Amino acid sequence: GLFWMFSTADGVMNRSGKPIGSDLAALWASGLLVLDGRAAAAFDLDVLRSTQQALFGVSGTGFPHSPLFLAVAAVLAVFPYLTALLGFVAITLSLYLGAIERIFEGSGVRVSTIYLVAAASPAVFACIYQGQSGLLGAALLGGGLALLPTRPALARCLIGLLAFQPPLVLLCLVALMAIGAWRALSGALAVIALTTGASLVLFGAKTWVAYLAAATSMAGSINLTIFAILSAVVIWLWRSPASYAQKAAGLIIAGTLVMLCDYGNAAIVVPALAFLVVDGLKRGFAPFEKSLLALIWVTPLFGILTDLPIDTWVQVAKLLALIHKVGITNARRDALPISAVSAS
Repeated sequence: GLFWMFSTADGVMNRSGKPIGSDLAALWASGLLVLDGRAAAAFDLDVLRSTQQALFGVSGTGFPHSPLFLAVAAVLAVFPYLTALLGFVAITLSLYLGAIERIFEGSGVRVSTIYLVAAASPAVFACIYQGQSGLLGAALLGGGLALLPTRPALARCLIGLLAFQPPLVLLCLVALMAIGAWRALSGALAVIALTTGASLVLFGAKTWVAYLAAATSMAGSINLTIFAILSAVVIWLWRSPASYAQKAAGLIIAGTLVMLCDYGNAAIVVPALAFLVVDGLKRGFAPFEKSLLALIWVTPLFGILTDLPIDTWVQVAKLLALIHKVGITNARRDALPISAVSAS
């Protein structure tokens, strides 16, 4: 994916006339504003677009995360753009592969096979091509859920760090509350409080005011309605007799469905597929389950090869995965007891 992306580029511009990893360009430009002492300006769409226009000759997109991610943006902005892009991809891809490996731990699948299939996912290519943070989100969410039953302290930290993507972390908190995992919940909230406090010290309260104003303008009633519906689904699923792998997969799918920016977050679906594959290897696959999982895995490729937006195909994949999850949950009664997680 990286070879194709750079071989078809002209300098830092891709064949579509946008910066390579176009969404990372917005992140990098935001980092420059932070280093210039104007952190709040990262959430002023006009200012950020004019900054990108001056840097790349195109206006670009807005800053897609909470102020917690401005520290990452500032670090990236210390380096030249292509160096920042390659470093960001290398680090987040490594974390993502580590999380997938952890999900498959004890399944008997070779590590080389896990890495090959996980790295070759079209969702990963879509994420890298867009320069999105989906690999990091997949690493934190997938890794946090994989570690929750066995290494709860580290899991709480990973879930808490997801606060840069509020819809994801909020649904995680809903799931933990649903099963009464109060220690895990309090640990994640402590991490969120610490990182939020650090961002206030580093970037000032004005940054949060600007972010909340921008977020309020983006989130309409339909988004709140979707979040409420998916929260109800998560509560039902996590209190059901479904296996822990199924619960984790359902939470991840719900989280990606509620995200406001979907196309670059396609990689977050991959840990859900990993949990479902592990569950199938342990308990057996339902009829047509393997075919459906393979279809979900390859779906983002359709968006790359056609004129339809990638996010359209990603939404189709997520919908198929969610239907699959709800459809087979009650068919399997061999579940991890709620107490095994709630005690974490």
